Amino acid sequence: MAGSSSSSQYVVSVFDGNNHPSGKGQWDIGRTFKIDWITKFPFIEPLIIEDEEEPKFATCIPCSWKLGNQVKLQLKLDTIEKHVGKMYEKVEVEGKMENILRWKTKDECRHLQNVDAYNSHLLLLEQSNENKRSFMHLFERKLKSDNEAILMQFSIVLHILSIGKPMSDYPKWRVPLNFIGLRIQSFSTQYWTESSGWEFAKAMGEVIKSNLKISLSNATFISISLDEVTARDCTSWVCIHAYIVENYVRKAKFIGAFQLKGSATSNLLVQLVLDSISNIGGMSISDINQKIVCIGVDGCSVMHGLRNGLCVQLQQNYTPYALGIHCMSHRTNLAFKIVSEFVFVQKVEDLVHQAYAFFSKSPKRIKEFKCFSDGISKGRKLKKNIDTRWISLIGPVERLFEEYKSVIGVVNIMSLSKGIQKGKAHTLLQMLSDVETLLYLGGMLPLLREMNNLIKVSQSRDIYVMEYAVARKLTCMRLETLYSETSGFDSQEFIEWESLLQVGVEDSFLQYNKKGWLCIFVKDKQIPLYVSRKSQGVCIRKKVNQTFFSILVDSVKQGLRSICNKLTSEIRERFPRDELLEAMAIVHPLYWNHAKDKSLLTNDFKSKVQVLSDHFGKNAYLGDRILEGQFDFVKDPSNSGAMTKLWKKLDISPFLKESMSEYFKVANLCLTMILGSVEDERLWSSLTFIRNATRNRLNKNLDTCLRLFVSKSDLETFPFEEAYVIWKSQCQ
Repeated sequence: MAGSSSSSQYVVSVFDGNNHPSGKGQWDIGRTFKIDWITKFPFIEPLIIEDEEEPKFATCIPCSWKLGNQVKLQLKLDTIEKHVGKMYEKVEVEGKMENILRWKTKDECRHLQNVDAYNSHLLLLEQSNENKRSFMHLFERKLKSDNEAILMQFSIVLHILSIGKPMSDYPKWRVPLNFIGLRIQSFSTQYWTESSGWEFAKAMGEVIKSNLKISLSNATFISISLDEVTARDCTSWVCIHAYIVENYVRKAKFIGAFQLKGSATSNLLVQLVLDSISNIGGMSISDINQKIVCIGVDGCSVMHGLRNGLCVQLQQNYTPYALGIHCMSHRTNLAFKIVSEFVFVQKVEDLVHQAYAFFSKSPKRIKEFKCFSDGISKGRKLKKNIDTRWISLIGPVERLFEEYKSVIGVVNIMSLSKGIQKGKAHTLLQMLSDVETLLYLGGMLPLLREMNNLIKVSQSRDIYVMEYAVARKLTCMRLETLYSETSGFDSQEFIEWESLLQVGVEDSFLQYNKKGWLCIFVKDKQIPLYVSRKSQGVCIRKKVNQTFFSILVDSVKQGLRSICNKLTSEIRERFPRDELLEAMAIVHPLYWNHAKDKSLLTNDFKSKVQVLSDHFGKNAYLGDRILEGQFDFVKDPSNSGAMTKLWKKLDISPFLKESMSEYFKVANLCLTMILGSVEDERLWSSLTFIRNATRNRLNKNLDTCLRLFVSKSDLETFPFEEAYVIWKSQCQ
């Protein structure tokens, strides 16, 4: 019938009064049902009753839907027309009252209002059906079980915990799911508790553990990393990851996070590592002895002590062929801290700290700063220097330099005002008006950017040892070029430095006033700059003229060169040559592409093979003679490029894979080697919701919560049926 389609819209169609049937015979004919009425009145649906030749009644679909009850109409033309708004109105015509045919407007006719409401309902229903189809597509492979509601709950719990949300967010999903038509009974509060949600999560955690055991069992080589962290409640935790290579891509596998009872001794950590890898990873002692080739830790004595550290004990007793790696990100960060020994770097750090502290906790000062910065700078908030994590100085220094004119301008006004803030503002103004500190601020930025890029390389998930060694070497060379005696300070990286030297140029950062003294002009205000010198224990501040400014610039250049030389020297000292790691370069395309003399390359290759066989050959990992014989296949490789891409291409050929079996084994070994414990750092720094034990009941479910968060499983691939079987067996 016309009213049965869910997607069609109803349009009211009525007879024109001029075409109305007239005469008794014609009127009786008009009272009999005609099939064309369905076209003219699509909202009318005749009621078919058995044993009746023709229908006598009809129902109005929009009105029945709106009222919630069936609206029956006699199947007569005049009845239907009156229902849709036909009426006769008495109107005076030439002094006489006559009945004139008129059709009601939408405001007057309730039926027309119901038709509009019903059309809107059909449109919303159609959109809801589309949303339902798109949402259900994600679960069509998963909802094969009879209990679709349970599997839906599994998927919602997995999604909530994988994005770091608390379990208490679960009821919020009832509203969108009900809207698109998934009215699952189990979403009612009387059928749901957080405890049941954690039961689902534990079942999925068991599936992830099972997959972890399979991955470690299939791996040829394994690396592990450890990192210790102190929580807010002063409890100590250790996080352990394993690393394997799948399809020439290194992947991190979360083993677990464990709370330490008492002091963290090396003996305790050794036992913790063995127990966790055995129980959670499913590895036997022989597997641990044969497969673990690298242990990444930070540089504390408990982890990396030369006599009795964790790495030494594992190498001596359980993993004789494992290479202990002092985390290269930590080492790079420690090397950078050498710059803080310089006085003017300390002044820059102190200036960044004081400027942030002055504005951070005073809404009034922040408002004045933003109002003052209009037309000068963007007025963005200053950043805090957190000197406990990586190269954190670059962000605060860049932001302070961007907002320097606005900061010194508003601080200058505050120092002249009356009130409590006058003293603090005056102290900060003295620091800001020190031109030598300002020059170091601008001159240090290229150095900070290069070191920050190096840290990012070391923290990359897919970086390999040789790639980082090359990046570290290039960084040192780059720094020495930037700050060299001959061509230093001339590259485009010194944009901020050059802006400070263009004194007197229109719109320049610095200007000379009429008396020849160096100043910063901010909104027609002259703020003089000084240089501070100590004489007999007393700090003397002197104004700077053009002659002295040139001398000062040369002095700052020399100071920046000293900082650069000290930093590069410290980096090289903290990363001494490691013959074993260097020998693994034979599988990297950089080793072959950069070689100039092929005859020298042959000898170098043999020496590197000897180093590898001395360390790993005793364990029958590698056959050194076989490896030397396979040299001809790769001494002039046609497939250059990234390491992963190279070995994926070589792996396509069965002939190469068979002919270069030992070489493929070295590639797998090299890819497994890690740079340190960055994965552990990333876990603790990103999991902010971990600190709220109440919302997630983490005193009982910490391991499950972390495992689902780190696994990053998506709804398309997660084996919900396996988790459902585990959950069902636990319930029974």
